[in-house]
Amino acid sequence: MNVVISDFDDTLFKRNVGLITRTVDYLEQLNYPVYIVTFRAEDQLEFIESVLAHSGLQIAGYGFAGSRKKEPAKKLAVIRDIATRHNIVEVLDDDHEVVLQLVQAGFPAHHVSQI
Repeated sequence: MNVVISDFDDTLFKRNVGLITRTVDYLEQLNYPVYIVTFRAEDQLEFIESVLAHSGLQIAGYGFAGSRKKEPAKKLAVIRDIATRHNIVEVLDDDHEVVLQLVQAGFPAHHVSQI
């Protein structure tokens, strides 16, 4: 299955703001299921689901890098695992280092500011 991967914090959601409409609209235009990959821990799933419940996005799944230090290598490992099951059409993230590592690994990654 073709999927788009999106980060959650500061890509789809911003504290004290809510959903980032520009990103949601962009993902809706791509018209692929969205796989959320975040540095948050798995115990945040219910919160993430509640935020995205009214977004209109078709969520394909969730991946948790669970790294308080926000280590790009951990997110890359999660995305590599997803790539064993799905064709990744695009990856959006707000972390320049994550995007750089993904591009170097051959993934079609973009900084959210490029949409």
